Amino acid sequence: MLLLSPKYLELNIERPCSDRNSLVLPNVIFPDSPSGDNRYFIVEALKDCPDAFGPKPTKLTVFNRWGDLVYRNDDYKNDWDGTNTQGLPLPSGTYYYLLDLGSVSAPIKGYVVIMR
Repeated sequence: MLLLSPKYLELNIERPCSDRNSLVLPNVIFPDSPSGDNRYFIVEALKDCPDAFGPKPTKLTVFNRWGDLVYRNDDYKNDWDGTNTQGLPLPSGTYYYLLDLGSVSAPIKGYVVIMR
């Protein structure tokens, strides 16, 4: 805050939330890690600001290497730990995801490796 004169005040507000262009997503998770590090697919922007991308919920859809749907969550809260939709552990390997931030832009496509 900077006081320019007795009548005017300059106020700079920094937005603590990330935007889509600065999104950092993990490319590997270790669901069985004894230390607890990298057990979950964490979208940092959701952790810092759950509504950073608007009022619609974030959706996470995960596919195996053959394109079969293995996990889907229509209200994702940083809680995917490498299990399938039934809660059973998926084997180690590469999986592909669509992360829909609920905004007007297209879902983000990427991959994540599960290491057990």
